[in-house]
Amino acid sequence: MMQDVLRSRDGVRRRTTAAVAPLVLLCVAMVVSGCIVFKRPIQIPLPDHVAESALDRSMAVIGHPYVFGGQSPETGFDCSGLIIWAYAEVYKDLRLWDGCTLVDDATMDTLWRWNVAHIRPEEMKPGDIVFITDNDQRVSHGGLFIGWKTYLSEFWFINASSYVPLGEEVGSVRVDSWPVNGMKRDQWFVGAGRLLTSR
Repeated sequence: MMQDVLRSRDGVRRRTTAAVAPLVLLCVAMVVSGCIVFKRPIQIPLPDHVAESALDRSMAVIGHPYVFGGQSPETGFDCSGLIIWAYAEVYKDLRLWDGCTLVDDATMDTLWRWNVAHIRPEEMKPGDIVFITDNDQRVSHGGLFIGWKTYLSEFWFINASSYVPLGEEVGSVRVDSWPVNGMKRDQWFVGAGRLLTSR
């Protein structure tokens, strides 16, 4: 009888240790990385009218040159620079994160990982962010959704692109279409998101 009780207690101890171990490892990882999740402010999606206004601002700079790292009409734009500039123009309190660090600038990959509420293609509205990539490791390109060219098959979006079409000399801010499935210029659609900000 006593041996059964001891075996039962030993089994409970092993199950408890097994259940607690992952939590301990997670806490250690957060402390080592300097990232305490509970200190990070709550992020909320920006409303439809802000997304639409950001889209309108981006449309006003069509034709401006593509410049890697560019973030303004004066310097030119890259893809994430156009998105962040357009949103910051219409929402002055925009706050972006890279992990647990508040940042002024972000790559497309950082926007995808930390700064959007992921949505399905059928939920996309004007001004939502579309994400495109050329590899499986990180998101490398994107822009602002305008509308559907063919519903749930191909969409219109505005982007600052390094791609130089035939007859042009440099990449620029322009409207392109992109398929939801399949490849275009060796890249593919990853997904979409509604931009978040902190309270």
